[in-house]
Amino acid sequence: MYRYARILGAAVLLAGAAPVTRFARSRHSPDPDDAANATRLLASVRGVPVTVCQLVTQTLRNTEYGGSPALAVLRGDGLPTDSDAAWALGPMRTAGAVAVLAAGLRDADPCVRAVSGRLLAKTHLAAATDALLGGLGDQDSTIRGPAARELGHQRSRGVVDRLIATLHDPAATVRAAAADALGDFGRRRNGNFDFTSDFNFNFDYAPVIAAAAEARASAEIAVANARALAVAPFASMAPPTPPTPPAPPIAPLPSMASTYVLSDADDAGIAAALIEALHDRAVVVRIAAARSLGATGDASALAPLTASLRDPDPIVRAVSARSLAGLDDRRAIQPLLAALDDRAWEVRWAATTSLGGLGDRSAGSAIARRVGDDSMEVRRAAVSALGRFRDTSSLAVLTGALRDEAPEVRRSAARALQQLDDDDASDALVGALRDPDAGTRGAAADALAQLNDPHTLVPLTAAARDDSAAVRRSAIRALGRMRDPSALGTLADALRDPEIEVRGAAVSALASLRDNRAAAPLTDALRDRDRSVRATAATGLGRIPDPGPQATAALTGALRDLSPGVRRNAAGALGAIRDTTTVPALVNLLRDDDRTVRRAAVRALTQIRTGTALDALRAYTDTTDVESQRMIDGALRRRRVSL
Repeated sequence: MYRYARILGAAVLLAGAAPVTRFARSRHSPDPDDAANATRLLASVRGVPVTVCQLVTQTLRNTEYGGSPALAVLRGDGLPTDSDAAWALGPMRTAGAVAVLAAGLRDADPCVRAVSGRLLAKTHLAAATDALLGGLGDQDSTIRGPAARELGHQRSRGVVDRLIATLHDPAATVRAAAADALGDFGRRRNGNFDFTSDFNFNFDYAPVIAAAAEARASAEIAVANARALAVAPFASMAPPTPPTPPAPPIAPLPSMASTYVLSDADDAGIAAALIEALHDRAVVVRIAAARSLGATGDASALAPLTASLRDPDPIVRAVSARSLAGLDDRRAIQPLLAALDDRAWEVRWAATTSLGGLGDRSAGSAIARRVGDDSMEVRRAAVSALGRFRDTSSLAVLTGALRDEAPEVRRSAARALQQLDDDDASDALVGALRDPDAGTRGAAADALAQLNDPHTLVPLTAAARDDSAAVRRSAIRALGRMRDPSALGTLADALRDPEIEVRGAAVSALASLRDNRAAAPLTDALRDRDRSVRATAATGLGRIPDPGPQATAALTGALRDLSPGVRRNAAGALGAIRDTTTVPALVNLLRDDDRTVRRAAVRALTQIRTGTALDALRAYTDTTDVESQRMIDGALRRRRVSL
């Protein structure tokens, strides 16, 4: 059990470090070390439970496109300390690990196969592509499936043709994996139309579970199942997948080019193959084909997807309804309107969501009727769609939805009213501030902030003392947006809130008042235990017309704060205040270890522009900071002109 906890912890750490895929390229090892890293990584995932494996594999999938270590630090993300985890997140630009991963693709352990396929797909090396293509010819369908799925991430000539051929594999799970992979080509070309995660219902029947575990090797189905534990399983919808004969062996292929731009002929071939797969005898293949057709955005998919709205399987119909939205074609509106009356709630939900995405207000009245649907999911989708339409004629329907029995629907109704931005919704939203569900109360407060109705000051002031920190934060944000001086006392009291997020919102709200009376509480906030609150307070004091000598003294003291962000913002505030007595402290700040702090000091001194300030700027020697030099040159030119 301890081992599984360590693996799960590593998965969470990898997820936290998602923006750092391409970090430390200079630290990548030569081939022998890459092979050793791959061997250790695969050994660490051998034998782990399916759920943990899906988390790890999904994390690796999410880090295919990453950022820099600097960006990770700015976002507050942690870098992985484990060398194998760091290696797995990197781009793996050498082929040293390919042989190990290619062998892992044929391992008896399903997680080793899944992780090997994912890492091979990330490299985009010709040798890795060859290994995945070789996996398509394996006798074992549990190897062919992951290989097919991961080939969707490659950009090599010949991959598309091989995947299209794999749509005729004897194993349904492999055919489904190939269909999903072909959809990835469409997502790269036409945008990331991928609605897998928004299916909030249980796919608990054998073929779909098999396809998810063996072909997709991701957490998508696990997430959907976790969200819908109360939904009755669909085990009776399809028979179990029968045993499949092995595929005939395929001769080894030569190494292929690592990059390839799809042609129009490729696009047409993908669409035609997926349209044919819509008639596959296996439900899982039809589901994958319908989903991928939406990703292609190909107009030729309109009629086949419309026909699939009559498929005997409800999930196929639902996926087809969602994919029709991906085509962005007004001709899809009428079949989607008809699907609103489907006997399966999944289809009604999908049609409602798609119509909302298409944004055609003519569907408003039909969607409004779904607000009374028996399914909570459909009702929630309906109110969300009406909000996206921004049609004030749906005001009565949405305010009525604030009384729905399901809190999920009430929250969505409050958010929809926020999008509607209609002052007539104020009374209903004020009532929602007393909802028993904290999420609904918070959404109502957010909506009232958007409306900015001065008559809601009193109920929002009460909401600022709510039991829920999220509600208090939303109410304080709303009060700040109103910029009503009478809310100053409530906002000042919120600076003593135990939650950082609430204190941060209070500091921002006080700053937005731009009232000299807010200087005292903001000055106190410079001593907050959280650096983000202190930094925001410093910025806020710079926005007040006349914060006074106590605030100026406190900001000068904040130039010695341990946080560079606080020092930087304090310098910026002093520059805005332009108090000449702060020049010596700002001059000292020109020697700060942090470049952004030094730059803020330069900017502040150029704003104050006393003789002492300009002399210090002339003597500033950091010629590598082009932005600072530009500001200094501008200040000195203005000085010469004024003389």
